Amino acid sequence: MEELQLKGYISYDKIFLWIYYLNNVLGMIKIIMNYFNEIFCVDYGDNNFIFKIKRTKIEGEKSIGFLFGLIEDNRIKYNIGQYFLKYTSLEQVFNKFAKENNKYIDDNKIE
Repeated sequence: MEELQLKGYISYDKIFLWIYYLNNVLGMIKIIMNYFNEIFCVDYGDNNFIFKIKRTKIEGEKSIGFLFGLIEDNRIKYNIGQYFLKYTSLEQVFNKFAKENNKYIDDNKIE
């Protein structure tokens, strides 16, 4: 987008590179979706992607180590240079519940 704003066009090499990255990301997503039903792209930029993977009770049996191994087994194939995995922190879970609870309270105000 920066190149489009600065020059008024996007070069072919940038377009092809973007397609290459998207193709790799979609390939990795397909592999992950064989084991986890919900995966969301929450942010991307400069060929970096941030995903959130939700686990059901059954999927919860798969450890972060399992996911690490899955990515390691495919990182060369999909040209993944760097990645990191982390669990949602207890604080993040608490904040999510508090936000949902406040929304519920706000939606059901008695006036």
